[in-house]
Amino acid sequence: MMIAIKCKSGNTFSACVKEYSDADFEFQQIYYKAQGCIVEQQESVTLKKCECDHCKTLDHHCDDLINRIREL
Repeated sequence: MMIAIKCKSGNTFSACVKEYSDADFEFQQIYYKAQGCIVEQQESVTLKKCECDHCKTLDHHCDDLINRIREL
């Protein structure tokens, strides 16, 4: 089973095998869900680059934020 993060148009841009989900990926789920993304479980995923209006407004600086939190 996989955990997929999708934009409002339904295109998956990030995913992780559920058994290997770590704190970083859990933080990503919260980070993107707060921006209106969909987080759901799926059997398999296909990552797709999307140019919808929602994707154009997403802030993709999650890794930078995680690193800043680790430095605290």
